Amino acid sequence: PAALSFPDTLLGASSMLSATLSNPGNLPLTISSLSTNDSAYNISGINLPLTLQPRQSSTFTARFTPTASRDHPAQLIFTSDATNSPS
Repeated sequence: PAALSFPDTLLGASSMLSATLSNPGNLPLTISSLSTNDSAYNISGINLPLTLQPRQSSTFTARFTPTASRDHPAQLIFTSDATNSPS
């Protein structure tokens, strides 16, 4: 996914969104790691390493649990064997 937009979420509460990771290429794609630059986000439903065959996709869940009253812009960083990894 290019971006996830979580709704306003109160402190002590969580919001969850489902997202889909796809391989539009012609070769298998192996995702070896996933990280985020903000601990308010947690990813579940994806077991790494994950190999996606061409035109295959996999759904995962992103959970946002704010720890302070502020904006929480963040990045999910997927590392794979693609030539432009990580992205």
